[in-house]
Amino acid sequence: MTNTTLQQDNAPPAPDRWEPVYNIQPGVPFADALATGLLQAYGFKPESLANIRILLPTRRACRILRDTFLRITDGKPLMLPAMQALGAIDEDELSLEISGLAGADLELNLPPAIPPLKRQILLARELMQSNEFHYSTDQAFALANALGRLLDQTYTENLDLKNLPSLVKEEGLSDHWQITVKFLEILSQKWPQILNDIGVIDQADRRNRLLLALSDYWQAKPAQTPVIAAGSTGSIPATAMLLKTISRMPKGTVILPGLDPTLDLESRDNIEDTHPQATLYTLLRKMEIEPTSVPLWPYLPKPSILSDIPPAIVEKRMDMRRFLASETMRPAATTDHWQNLHLDEDSRHHLNGSLENLKLITCDTIQEEARVISLILRETLIDQGRTAALITADRMLAQRVAAVCRRWNIELDDSAGLALHQSVCGTFLRLTADYFADSPAMGTLLSILKHSHSRLEMQADEKAVTLGGLERDFLRGAVRLKSHDDILPARKDRDGLPKQPEQDYKDLAETFKTLSAPLASLDPHQRHSFKDILTAHIQLCENLATPSGGLDETGNPLWRDDDGETAAIFMADLMSHSHTMPDVTLSEYAKILESLMKAVTIRSPYGTHPRLHILGQLEARLINADTIIMGGLNEGSWPPESPNDMWMSRPMRKDFGLPSPERSVGLASHDFVQAFCHRNVIMTRALRNDGAPTRPARWLQRLETVLKALGIDMKDACSHEIYRDWEQQLDHYTGEPIQIKRPEPKPPVNARPNTLYVTAIEKWMRDPYSIYARYILGLRKLDDIEQPMGAAERGNMLHSVLEAFVDKYPRELPANAEEEFLKIARETLADDIEDDVLKNFWWPRIIRAGQWFVDYERQWRSKASPCIQEAEGSYTLDAS
Repeated sequence: MTNTTLQQDNAPPAPDRWEPVYNIQPGVPFADALATGLLQAYGFKPESLANIRILLPTRRACRILRDTFLRITDGKPLMLPAMQALGAIDEDELSLEISGLAGADLELNLPPAIPPLKRQILLARELMQSNEFHYSTDQAFALANALGRLLDQTYTENLDLKNLPSLVKEEGLSDHWQITVKFLEILSQKWPQILNDIGVIDQADRRNRLLLALSDYWQAKPAQTPVIAAGSTGSIPATAMLLKTISRMPKGTVILPGLDPTLDLESRDNIEDTHPQATLYTLLRKMEIEPTSVPLWPYLPKPSILSDIPPAIVEKRMDMRRFLASETMRPAATTDHWQNLHLDEDSRHHLNGSLENLKLITCDTIQEEARVISLILRETLIDQGRTAALITADRMLAQRVAAVCRRWNIELDDSAGLALHQSVCGTFLRLTADYFADSPAMGTLLSILKHSHSRLEMQADEKAVTLGGLERDFLRGAVRLKSHDDILPARKDRDGLPKQPEQDYKDLAETFKTLSAPLASLDPHQRHSFKDILTAHIQLCENLATPSGGLDETGNPLWRDDDGETAAIFMADLMSHSHTMPDVTLSEYAKILESLMKAVTIRSPYGTHPRLHILGQLEARLINADTIIMGGLNEGSWPPESPNDMWMSRPMRKDFGLPSPERSVGLASHDFVQAFCHRNVIMTRALRNDGAPTRPARWLQRLETVLKALGIDMKDACSHEIYRDWEQQLDHYTGEPIQIKRPEPKPPVNARPNTLYVTAIEKWMRDPYSIYARYILGLRKLDDIEQPMGAAERGNMLHSVLEAFVDKYPRELPANAEEEFLKIARETLADDIEDDVLKNFWWPRIIRAGQWFVDYERQWRSKASPCIQEAEGSYTLDAS
């Protein structure tokens, strides 16, 4: 990402025997250092470079290193090393291809991995078939997802599922845990048999077997060409075993990211799971290597050409940054050493220089934080070639930053991608499933009709005009739909507003009814075959998305673009497994569909800015940029809260062999240090999130304490308010306010109303501008969507019932007047009688009102005879 150049002067030659382990310090661009070193050592013999095998944590790391080679060599033709993904926390990013090795037959003997979707379906079906536990379909799928995560953890730690039932002794075990242990028999007893019956194994299990098979093979027959495992912390036991094997091969070496060998013995003895070095020190113990004996990687890239500070000064400043990080992360048992912190004059000078490029911005809200970060990213683009990366674990913050940057037409490369259910196509699929799953909801209907994928066999401008009128005249206010496919309730009287021919609305409603028939024909209260619902749903969505001119050779536009292609693959995959799904209701189908879509990620391969990136903690380990922004530094975000295990207590996890929940905090702290030690770092956090106060990340509090021990005020040294000042000016006018006159509307006489209702006369005298707005400008306040029935609607309903009753019996009341009143009420309110509010709250009141009205009418009519029920009148005023 940065403008790193290749340094060939005094380059160490390619070694005949690598050191078992090397260390690339925090702050040194990992991918740049690795690529630079290999080019210096082997680059002048292309065939030698091509013989190297590099094992990296993830596939994305492979792409980053590949791009780094091309950037450093200015895109010159080059025979690159073979790069393979080794292992990482995310199972979907893990694989190992050992084809081409003499022991490749080891892989061929392994059963194939079960697809994640099929595993979730089979686990959910097993839960629903259980006689001891009873779950709805959507509950079973949610539990199946949680069981899948437990399976992955179990295989990742190389544990045996058969030990699950014996986690604890039954004596003294609470009922809750006894039920849990009984429940987990699904994994320990039934699940292995299910996998065996269909001839597959879990993906995490298969990955471990491949890693161990490769480790065994290289132990028996060490590779004859260089093998480099770089960037892995060895947090997965099978990966740690492979790293140990590689380090012992004559042509193998392991390159660790960010090892801190300066920890004193007391700190090493008291290192906690939350410490950034805990995983690396555990790995070195397994490899039987002392941390202090690990040499630094001897090949370093030249500093960025954008830097005007001498390299020697830069390196000293980076040493002080690493010192600061090490002290900040000191184990709690040895924090008393902070009392004796002391720096000589030269070190203090370089520490102050390091703090010049370490800034902390504290914002009031997460939205302000997103806008501040966006301004930093935008400023980066002013300098040609300069790069910046936002590193954050807060997905909401990342999405807000991406949204703000679009105001400058900047599309950001977000390594986390976008969940399918949040995409344009995914949202359309969810809306259509939700609408037909329950009682027809007006808001959902309007969202479907207005969606870009809902073409309704109309041109875009025609659709906009017709839908606008349909919404205004029919679908707003306290109205209810009779059925999902009948979207045309009674038209409302909106005086003064332009009216479109009602036939246009009827044509639109009929079109929607025809297009939605596949799903609307299914009873939402009955169970149907999952395949039948899925087929009908796909047909419905394709019907709505078909252009007015029909389909062309590119097919249905619903399945275009990145999200459409991903959705098409997902729906096809779901269709292929639909025969294994249980029968479901439309409501259960909608919940299952959304749950499954959440696990699918869309990553755009193009169209993003090449110099700006949004990265998660894992993806940021190999990335370098001129400016690193560490966003969302609050407890619960970065670092995350230690997760609560829904299946096991802490003692049970320990007995079973699973790592402590705090290990995730340790991994997050390692990522913090790696980012913190870059040369130019801006840290951000928000004081409040969704209105609730936040707590700063523990490392910020520790950093403040360390700096205070060194006699430095963190606020004075690291605060940076200029971006907050810019943020406050972003959408605010800063010039002198312009005085405007009070509105004095004086429309011409021919534009003025010549009739007003009696109730408007008072308003005319009190607020003439409202008359101008309503009767001359034609402005009306729109009713709310799905507006609940209120007192006004109740009064109108009662008035219509009374009017119908009096019209039918203008003179004499029948003997059964109360019964007739209720009969007329049911007929008059037939369209609304099933509304829950009317049925449960207002109908009893209508009954009581009817009894009172009939009694009153009898008494009144015994003394008088009505001449007229209701009449209009007018009066002419002289307004001159």
